[in-house]
Amino acid sequence: MYIGTPHTFHHANAKAALLAGKHVLCEKPFTFDIAELDELITIAKQKKLFLMEAVWTRFQPISYAVQDVLKSGKLGPVKRMFADFSMNFEPDSKFALWAGCLISPFTCALPPTSSSHAARPDSNRMIDPAQGGGSLLDQGPYPSVWAMLALHQHPDNKDKDPRVVSSYQRVYPRSGVDAMSHWIVEWKGFAEARCLTDMTASGLSEATAVVTCQEADLVIACECSFPMFERLATPYSPADPPWRPESFSIVPHTMGEPGNIKEKQTFEHPVHPGGGMHYEADEVARCIRDGKTESERMPLAESRITQGWLDVVRKNGNTVLKEWKSTAGH
Repeated sequence: MYIGTPHTFHHANAKAALLAGKHVLCEKPFTFDIAELDELITIAKQKKLFLMEAVWTRFQPISYAVQDVLKSGKLGPVKRMFADFSMNFEPDSKFALWAGCLISPFTCALPPTSSSHAARPDSNRMIDPAQGGGSLLDQGPYPSVWAMLALHQHPDNKDKDPRVVSSYQRVYPRSGVDAMSHWIVEWKGFAEARCLTDMTASGLSEATAVVTCQEADLVIACECSFPMFERLATPYSPADPPWRPESFSIVPHTMGEPGNIKEKQTFEHPVHPGGGMHYEADEVARCIRDGKTESERMPLAESRITQGWLDVVRKNGNTVLKEWKSTAGH
């Protein structure tokens, strides 16, 4: 059973499926909070059912290639990283982009209508608190996945319980959800990740994540330079969207900085025809075929880590979701 409902419905929908004896692939973020996730994990284990968070980026070709380079040691020790998933949703603009273009680009082939030229309604899922609106829950899994792949799974990392050491949220005044969230995660004795989400400003024009190493930077590409009206009128399919990048570069440090790599190199890892979701679907099929109850590539323990980050950022902020009630136990 695939769960792709609004974030605050994930727990109830996934729980119902598990109780009905169904294996579950649940969209990110897995749940609203970690208490809800722990309940799902408990049920899945009791019933010996497969359960996985649908973090499709983990299964795309570029993710394996990035990890291979970092683990090879050719870039030297990892120092830190920055990951950004910001896209200007323009919630109050009369020329606002469709919500589908932000997170689900496959819906953007529709022609503009008069309704696309009005400000977002309060019921829009990016604005509505009852649907888990705001940038943190909707966009937060994307910078988190690069932090987990680049730092948490790196062989030099010995800290299996990375914590958020600093966070900030800017509140979107109309509904009280977060317009922007920023948090820093520390792997003690190893490195830090700075993660950013924003639904009111564009992200970096050429990178969605940068891993700074001793010898050079590893830059994961982002290409979202389409003019706004072109996005409205045509399928939104830039070469390297931040949700599905297909290239990365090794970039030398600036003159005078340490590092033996002197020339920029770019590596292409295109997604096969079909949009890219088939990689995680194949993983689910393989796991169920082999009688596994979780994926080694997307283990439940790592979903708990990133869910915990989102909890900390949300509870440290001042949005209306700060004290929102969990549905765990219901």
